[in-house]
Amino acid sequence: MEYPTNSSFIVQLDLSVDARWLTSSESTADILGYEVNELRTHSFFHLVHPDESHAARANHVRVVQGDKSAAVVILRLRHKRNGWILCAFSRTVASDRIVGSVALAGPARRAMFRGATASEIVFLTQTPEAARLDVGRWDDYGATPPPRVSPQTLSLRTFLLIDRFTEMSTVQECSNDYFVTRHCVQQSLFNFVHPHDGDAVNECIIALKHWGALQGGMLSDGGFAYIKFRLLFSGRGANTPPHTMGETHVHALMWATSDGIIMVLKKVA
Repeated sequence: MEYPTNSSFIVQLDLSVDARWLTSSESTADILGYEVNELRTHSFFHLVHPDESHAARANHVRVVQGDKSAAVVILRLRHKRNGWILCAFSRTVASDRIVGSVALAGPARRAMFRGATASEIVFLTQTPEAARLDVGRWDDYGATPPPRVSPQTLSLRTFLLIDRFTEMSTVQECSNDYFVTRHCVQQSLFNFVHPHDGDAVNECIIALKHWGALQGGMLSDGGFAYIKFRLLFSGRGANTPPHTMGETHVHALMWATSDGIIMVLKKVA
């Protein structure tokens, strides 16, 4: 089978040691052959190659307990009809869930983008194919017994799903109202960005879209982007001064996928 090498999908998992599947985007079928409803509530590790499942579980728990962001793991996942495929799983802890994306691990150009901007990249698959994609990260995390997950220690973060196909960057999903009202859904992101920061945020989003646009015009993932800006909790009204809208300085982590742009926000310390 010829896999769609430029596709990637968004996935949300719970924080339990089983990393149960909450939801994922429509390109799941392109990569793994499964429809979303076939995976919902199942453990992510049911899809992981048996030789890597223990290490993958330990890595997941370490990411959750470390409140990690932009963490990448290279591992083999089960395709519904065609055996095992080498994938890159990029994810960030977002308070009450893991938000991530899954793509085929190659080609080397994408691996370099991903590795250069990730906080860490861990190779669980030890095959010649995987070795060719190793961009030389120094950190080496072995498989350790999974300790108990402690969600109480996690920082406050908000996940936004941004439409990558519109110039107005419509918010399609908002995980909580820590920094912005949930009424932001189906509105332009820029209605909630301080007007003095709008150009910088827009330039960052445009760059992400270009990173994920590869040969043949297909849209996928690229590297991670980081930006600080002022977020307006209630959004901008026609005649409302920005200083009355609940301004918060946030640090945003973003990356593009075939189905949208993932944005995770935390408050600037």
